[in-house]
Amino acid sequence: SLVLLAKGTMRLDEGDPINDAQGMLEEALDIKADDLAAITAQGDLDALSGELEDAVTSYDEALAIDQDFVPALYGKAQASFLLEDFAQVLPLAGQALKLLEAHEQPTDAQQHMISELQLLRAQTYREQGALDKGLKEVREVLAARPTWWRAKACEGTLLAGQGLHFEARDALTAAIGMAGEGAERAGPLVMRA
Repeated sequence: SLVLLAKGTMRLDEGDPINDAQGMLEEALDIKADDLAAITAQGDLDALSGELEDAVTSYDEALAIDQDFVPALYGKAQASFLLEDFAQVLPLAGQALKLLEAHEQPTDAQQHMISELQLLRAQTYREQGALDKGLKEVREVLAARPTWWRAKACEGTLLAGQGLHFEARDALTAAIGMAGEGAERAGPLVMRA
């Protein structure tokens, strides 16, 4: 489908992937204006382009068609976090989590999205100063994915916020180690945290 091709194009590093993907999404939406996947992909493309308000508009358009469309809930929660609209993040993430956790056997992709949403909630709690809630949330993520460096780094920032500096240092050091080959990329992100 054109939506899948556009999503693949967004990930390319050659040419002008954003414009190429935009053209494919416009073509998909010309064919079917209420295509939830295409509308949500437009939001994703807007977010990748740094147009977060436009992304939220696209996600809202998808949610007006289906208020339980998890990819749009997920995208809007992420964009809202980046816009520092934290009051929106928790309800959106909570709704998406409820829908995903209703599956008796979540797929790997659904399980990944569950972890991402829980981490997003932990980060939101951190930003709101609810460090205990954030730590509880990130530890649930780490119970399911004990070697995920981003979750471990989030745990470290939450521990530092609680004044537990040695524990925070240990968590952040572990996060860099967990990043493995991505340690070059993870190191600066963890140190900034």
